[in-house]
Formats: sequence, C-alpha cells, structure tokens
Amino acid sequence: VIMLINGISHDVTMYRVDMHVHTTYSRADGLSTPEEVIRFAERRGMDGIAITDHDTMEGYYASLDVKTRIAVIPGCEISSRDGHILAYNIKEAVPTSLTALETIERIHDMGGIAVASHPLDLRRHGVGMTSFSLPFDAIEARNGHDLFHNSDAQRLAADNGYPIIAGSDAHMAKEVGSCYTFFSNIDDFVKEIAAATTRIGGRHVSWLVMIEHGLRILKRKL
Repeated sequence: VIMLINGISHDVTMYRVDMHVHTTYSRADGLSTPEEVIRFAERRGMDGIAITDHDTMEGYYASLDVKTRIAVIPGCEISSRDGHILAYNIKEAVPTSLTALETIERIHDMGGIAVASHPLDLRRHGVGMTSFSLPFDAIEARNGHDLFHNSDAQRLAADNGYPIIAGSDAHMAKEVGSCYTFFSNIDDFVKEIAAATTRIGGRHVSWLVMIEHGLRILKRKL
C-alpha cells in the first residue's frame, strides 16, 4: 500500500483484519467452529480476525486453543436495548438489554472500545441514526451482510468525525474475509482506531452464500 507522508510516497505494510466474525458460540445462527473460521481466514490470506459472538466471549476463549499464525482479537457483539454494539479488547460480555449509552459506558469501564454494528441496518438491529451522536469509538462502515447501507454509514461517519472499521459479519467460515479493516500494526489496533488511521476494504457477502446460510439455519430448526 502506498501512503503519502509529508508529501512523499512510502510503501507501508498494511494488515487485513476481519473485525466481525461469529462462530458456533453464536448459538442461534453461527455455523462454524472457532477453528474452522480461523483456518478459512488463513487460507484467504487474512492477517487477523476478531471473534465477536452474540453476547458471549466463549468463542474467543475457545479460539485460544487453536495454533495459528494470524492474530485473533477478543470481541463480542452485545445486544443492547437499542441495537447491536461491537465490543473489542474486553474480557467478559456486557449484560444485554441495557441502553446503547449504558452499554458503551460498560465497555469503556472495562477498557474496551465500542463500535456501532451495521448502524443503519435496522432489520438486523443496528442502533440507527443515533449511532452518530453517541460516544462510539468507531462506526462499522462496511458490513458484509449489509447490502444497502454501507456507503451511507461511511459518509455519516466521516461527516460526524468517527473512525471506521469493516467486517464480514460472517456466520459461517466461507464468509470470513469478505470485508476487512487495514491496520499498520495489529497489536496497536486500539490506538489506530482512536487515531482514525484505519482503512476499509472488501465487498458484501454474495446473495448465494447468504441464502445458503439461511437455509442451513432453517434446516437446523426443523
């Protein structure tokens, strides 16, 4: 990746990290184990993933038993009363059904960072336009399962001064890496988000893959 620093072009190594990945520990809709999502991320050439299961850290802690070359970031997608919120760099899940503001404050109290998940996708429980007036540390401006709102989320994040991240929102391994965040140093991902130096890439998951996921979930429920 070429970046301009003091007006001079420099080659900069950038690491691709999928910041929104679910596993079987998202029990209602996750279809792949922590090892399966990690192995697929390796094959896809990713440098890291964040395991962000719904309302639990179990998937992340299970991933610690998997030997891998990629970074695995601790995370969780919290079901607040107002919508879904991604939490990173925490050790335990925040209680569900708090307001969005209360959830953000709990995440910050733990030393974590709070990100609005697919904020404009209300069908999938985004927090909505109030995301851009709450003390989020970043906005998920590209989500692999949001087919309609990513460009608006990115524009509103820029207009309101929020850093941005991206993630696939994978619920099965083959979706991992469809969207990703660029970091120059994965170990300092919190500082890079705070400094708004992240970049995003990728595109949404294909319709066929999303249909496959829906059919597999339906079959499991029958």
